[in-house]
Amino acid sequence: MRTARVYRRELDWAGSPVSSDPDDDYLGDVAGVIVGGPAPQPVSGFAEVVSTEGMIGIPRAQDSGIIVEQHDRLVIDGVTHAVTGPRQWDFPHQLTGTARARYWVQVEAVHG
Repeated sequence: MRTARVYRRELDWAGSPVSSDPDDDYLGDVAGVIVGGPAPQPVSGFAEVVSTEGMIGIPRAQDSGIIVEQHDRLVIDGVTHAVTGPRQWDFPHQLTGTARARYWVQVEAVHG
């Protein structure tokens, strides 16, 4: 399991970044992250192009209190991952009625 640094860009009313310094977007860390991707896969029909999409599991209970959201950036082992979708399987388990200990987000490896 890994620790991810979480960055969330603050935007103004027009959708432009409030700050140009990436360190201003740093929220904190989430621990116990399971990296289920990215697993580079060839993109059909495009020679020498690979997809870097994957899933990352994040425990609900975090000392930082951070809940990862769509559009966040997660830096894990020096690789930046863009969260490209909402939290998945973020509901109580149907058999037990209890909340799952972990939620998952879809990510894509990006530059910067």
